[in-house]
Amino acid sequence: MAIGILGGTFNPVHIGHLRGAIEAREQLHLTEVRLLPAAEPPLKDAPTVSAAHRAAMLDVATADINGVEIDRRELSRSGPSYTVDTLAELRAELGADYPLVFIVGADSLTTLHRWHAWERVFDLANIAVMARPDNPETKIDASVVNFIASRTVAGDDLLSQPSGALC
Repeated sequence: MAIGILGGTFNPVHIGHLRGAIEAREQLHLTEVRLLPAAEPPLKDAPTVSAAHRAAMLDVATADINGVEIDRRELSRSGPSYTVDTLAELRAELGADYPLVFIVGADSLTTLHRWHAWERVFDLANIAVMARPDNPETKIDASVVNFIASRTVAGDDLLSQPSGALC
């Protein structure tokens, strides 16, 4: 059993979010994927649609999708939505031995070095990187490349540990 987390502003939710969640659940053999809307994303412009409306859109969009749920915890928090804080909460709820997978688009690796306490994310979860057909490959900061070099595993091995790996 393992849980996947797919964060974003979902401003608005679209087929790429939904297909990404479904594909990640199936390909990685996750029990469920939780869509995690950010209230105040630190590295993006503020969403143009209210948190309540974005959550309502997610409810409608996922109503008939098995294994995809909405996690509203960041919407009720004030201040920036830091991934590391959310993953720490989830880790406390799930325990140290439960596999947790944070799912990101490949383009997120280009800004990972700018995330708040980004190295600690690997202490709390495994990371699954989704290729995006519309995004060309871009340069990843050397600090990230060096950090993930020894953590990269094949997809089938991602759930063999509760955190620390990347595929």
